[in-house]
Amino acid sequence: MDELSSIFTPSPNSAAARANEPASAELGQQDFLRMLIAQLENQDPLNPQDATEFTAQLATFSNLEQMLAIRQGIDSLVALQNGQSSENSSLAETLAVSSLIGREVVAEGSLFSIDKGSDTGPSLIFDLPQAANSVSVAIADPRTNQVFGVVDFDPLTQGRHELSYADLQKVAKDLNLPNGTYKFVVNSSFNDDPVTSTRFVRAVVDGANLDRGNPVVMLGDVVVPVTEIQEIRRQEGS
Repeated sequence: MDELSSIFTPSPNSAAARANEPASAELGQQDFLRMLIAQLENQDPLNPQDATEFTAQLATFSNLEQMLAIRQGIDSLVALQNGQSSENSSLAETLAVSSLIGREVVAEGSLFSIDKGSDTGPSLIFDLPQAANSVSVAIADPRTNQVFGVVDFDPLTQGRHELSYADLQKVAKDLNLPNGTYKFVVNSSFNDDPVTSTRFVRAVVDGANLDRGNPVVMLGDVVVPVTEIQEIRRQEGS
């Protein structure tokens, strides 16, 4: 932070103050701008400044402005971390959460929404800590635990495995499931010894808000705390 401070320290306005600066002081934004203006005013019109060099100087000025903006962002984050403004902190959290809308995320959990009229939707992921030769995924009611149907898999290796939304749509159609919220349960074993898996849902964020100060996102009708998000991806074409 000290290095950044030395780079972005604005030049004092008074000539006396500039005279007292050490020779090694960093060039400020206003100084750089004045230098460019003076260069334009005093160059020989019959032999103007080399265009390549002038473009490079403009690019340097642009980079300086960007670095100043980064510094302001860093200062704002430090202020939020130090609790200098709870109002600004809430605003920053809201903006950060809202930036997830339209992004694809992978969140730990078992709840998901089915909308048979949509071409896009969640896919179900489960992570096996070891190989399993008996694996099935049950689709159930999250309130009553009633099982509507089971999808059987061939023996699977250790790692993540996924039931795509296209396959999930086929299951919903075969089981005649209405649109709504469901949960999935993974039953897996190796030679009759249970293998406990971790469940995830991959879906696009439809909405976001602060639930009593705790940021959450909406995956269809399912509310997911931001803390459960494991991955964030930009959708193709966005």
